[in-house]
Amino acid sequence: HLQDRSLNVKTLLTSRPQDDIKVLLNGLPCIEYDSERKECFSTLHFHNTRYDKISKEYEGSLEWLWEHSQFKQWSASKNTHLLYIEGKPGSGKSTLTKYFKDNLQKRETNANSAIIACFFYSFREGEHQRNHYNMLRSILHDILFQNEYFFHFQEAYRNMRAQRDDGGLGPSGCIWHYKALKEVLLSLGNYPIVERIYLVIDAVDESDEEDRREVIQLLFNLCPKDHSIIKVFVASLPVVKLECHIKNFGVIRMQDVNEADIRSFTHSFLSTTDFPANTLLFITDYIVKHAQRVFLWVNLVCDQLRRFAMEGCTKNEIIHFLKSLLTELEGLYKRILEDLERG
Repeated sequence: HLQDRSLNVKTLLTSRPQDDIKVLLNGLPCIEYDSERKECFSTLHFHNTRYDKISKEYEGSLEWLWEHSQFKQWSASKNTHLLYIEGKPGSGKSTLTKYFKDNLQKRETNANSAIIACFFYSFREGEHQRNHYNMLRSILHDILFQNEYFFHFQEAYRNMRAQRDDGGLGPSGCIWHYKALKEVLLSLGNYPIVERIYLVIDAVDESDEEDRREVIQLLFNLCPKDHSIIKVFVASLPVVKLECHIKNFGVIRMQDVNEADIRSFTHSFLSTTDFPANTLLFITDYIVKHAQRVFLWVNLVCDQLRRFAMEGCTKNEIIHFLKSLLTELEGLYKRILEDLERG
């Protein structure tokens, strides 16, 4: 009613977002709290598909991580630092990375209120899932989602938005340019915050080779920062850029630590069969000895053995099968396909 009168009255109303109030005040000047950060947040969103497809850890496995000397040193340090998980194909790197991301805040006191940003590269799932540009977007999106006060790159966002309005767009129509995303990520170390930031990045070896060296160098450059603590957790097959700097950070090699997990997994997997105890022990020992610390190889062999158990194969037949196995994954896949073709 005040608006209909000739009084010079200025009215300021504040409220939480509610649909009925928005309807009543439709058409009036409105300032929505945090709208700019939310707009920026939406421009950084990218659906990283690999994480949901990674196998969950076998119950009771991977507990060694929290007590590993390299991990404890990396975690306890009050400085920014990189931890490198290196291993063969199929050795469990991605499962370990997922396990670490899912359990970090429950297992580490230092990480109770930490910001955890992650990206899981995947060559098999197409160009967008191995793209460094989308990795940077995803990492920054996770950080901004978990801490709204981290919008220190407001000016950079405004510049990108102005360029968009002038017709300048990044890849796939996104307003961010690749160089700007790298600069924003690098600036994280200059922003004094109490919470730790954990960057969890899996399968660097599956990322685009183009610019991979520069992105790895960018992660290295985060580490000397003094204003905040940024912990970088990277998993990969051996990559030249990482291997060249191996003396500068902590390293855990999967083939050095996963024998007990492989033994436990094998025994549990095969304990559902009708193999006699002595046969089960022999099979488990044989598999662990010849697995070369590769979980995927173990899983494929156990699948075959469970089928043999259902068919009532004798111990001698099983021993013959085990001794005929190729220990390389490629050879084992070929053997399984040949068996399938023979029916």
